[in-house]
Order: sequence, then C-alpha cells, then structure tokens
Amino acid sequence: YFDGSYGPPCSADAACTIMPAILLNGDYNTLRNSEVTNRRPSQESTMAGTCVHTNDSGGVYGLVVKNNNIHHCGRLPRSNYDHGVYLSYSREAQVLGNKICANADKGINLRIDADGTLIKNNVIDGNSTGIMFAGEDGKTSDNNEARNNLITFAYDRYNVESWYPSGTSAGTGNSVHDNCIYGGARGDFKSPGYGYTEYDNTIADPLYTN
Repeated sequence: YFDGSYGPPCSADAACTIMPAILLNGDYNTLRNSEVTNRRPSQESTMAGTCVHTNDSGGVYGLVVKNNNIHHCGRLPRSNYDHGVYLSYSREAQVLGNKICANADKGINLRIDADGTLIKNNVIDGNSTGIMFAGEDGKTSDNNEARNNLITFAYDRYNVESWYPSGTSAGTGNSVHDNCIYGGARGDFKSPGYGYTEYDNTIADPLYTN
C-alpha cells in the first residue's frame, strides 16, 4: 500500500503541490499487486499529486506496472498536472492488468518521449481523460500500443486523446485497438489520426456491476 498523501512538497515554482506517491528512476523495475493512492476524497483537495511517475531527468527502461489499483490521485479542482500513471523518457514500459480509476487528470499520460509502451488488460475508468498521447519541446511519445482495455467514463474530457503544442509534431506509431470504450464526457476519441490511430474498438457500455 502506497499512500502519497504523506509526500514531501514540490518546489515553490513547480506545477505540482506534493511529490508523486511513487517516483521511478531505475531500469527494469516492477510495481505489482499494490494499491497506490493519495486518498483524495471526492470533494476539493489541494494536497494531492500524481501516483506513479517516471523520472524526467533521464530514460527509464523496461518498467512493468502490473495488477495494481491506482486511484484517487491528484488535486481537485483538476489542475491538468496530476495523473494515475505518468510516463516520460521511458522505453518499453508495460502497463498490464491494473485498475486506474477516479484520478483527477489523465489515467495514463504518455507525456514526453515515452516510447514502446504496451498498455493492455487495464480498467481505465472515471479519470478526467483515459489515455493521452503527447509531446513537448519537439519530443513525442511514439510506437505505443493500447489494446484489450476498458477505457470508460472520462468525467471531463475524452477517453482517448492527443496533445502537441506549437512546434512539436504529432507522435508516430501509436495505436488504440481492440478495446471497449464508452462514455467520455466530450466523446470517446479526440482527433484520431493526430498522433495515434484507432481501429477495431467496441463502443459499448461495459455494464460494470461494482
């Protein structure tokens, strides 16, 4: 059990308020069979942050995030900076069989130069955005694959979307296929084909019972 609500504060000029619950620096690490949260309740809370974050200062190779419950991470009202799983400067990460739910911003954010990620067999539900493909400063996240997931009920934005600022071209080789996708507040996909392709997905209510 990892409770990020006890994390140290971020620097005064940072976008975050507290450090991530788990900050991963090394190669070929595995986070498995754990609950990760910062216990943000449903009401407004300013002292909350990202749950799982790779280190932005250098590459992280071979990370496995498997069979975890990653939930209620991030500040409310949403800040756009606090996510369930935030991958940057990573290679060949695997995000497998997790429940990634009720996070303030993205469920999974492939932010800067996160390449070759496999996102499979997860329940990604009730986040502001389900999965984001992104880039910044001319660096994009490429060759990532999301398949066989439930990606549902993004409460503020889209279940799947991309974002690239001015001066950064769209990512390449990203795909979203063979998922069940449903109920995004603004729609299920934003700009498919702009940084990712989507095909063979089922758009249907998964009929959760719990």
